[in-house]
Amino acid sequence: MATPKAPARPAAPRRKPRPRASEATAGNPLEGTLPLRPRPEFSPYPDLSMAINMLERRKKNVKGERLAIITRWLEALGKMQAEMQKLHKLEVFADRLTSTE
Repeated sequence: MATPKAPARPAAPRRKPRPRASEATAGNPLEGTLPLRPRPEFSPYPDLSMAINMLERRKKNVKGERLAIITRWLEALGKMQAEMQKLHKLEVFADRLTSTE
């Protein structure tokens, strides 16, 4: 008597081969790429007031070396905040001067 054959495995579904990079960009450079998601609004001048407030609250509960570090951070963040506000105002002013309305 012959030994029974093992049942055959079902064939895996065939996948469509990926196009090569040179083929994907041959007709249209954007063909084959994922659609771009809209980016959230990005400000080159972020508002640091929340970080400053957080450090001021933390400053009340610390002593010693940490107090000195937090005080320096607050000074640096305050200076950066003031400079960024000046830059933003200058940019708005420059945009108004150069706009063609």
